[in-house]
Amino acid sequence: MSKVTLPAAQVPRGAHLHTPHGTFTVTRSTTTARAVVLRTACRQSLAFEADRPVQVTLPHTPAAAARGA
Repeated sequence: MSKVTLPAAQVPRGAHLHTPHGTFTVTRSTTTARAVVLRTACRQSLAFEADRPVQVTLPHTPAAAARGA
């Protein structure tokens, strides 16, 4: 699986979020008027502007496998 860049508001649950502080598994996201808060498996809350590009590795799904990802 390779890293992709998505707007923070589009990061799906189960994705691995890559930051300068480490890699985190996203368990939940909450969107506000201008920001998105990504909750991680280690109970960290990371806030980003909703349209900020972030690096993620997407979770393995049957749809991704069908695309050859």
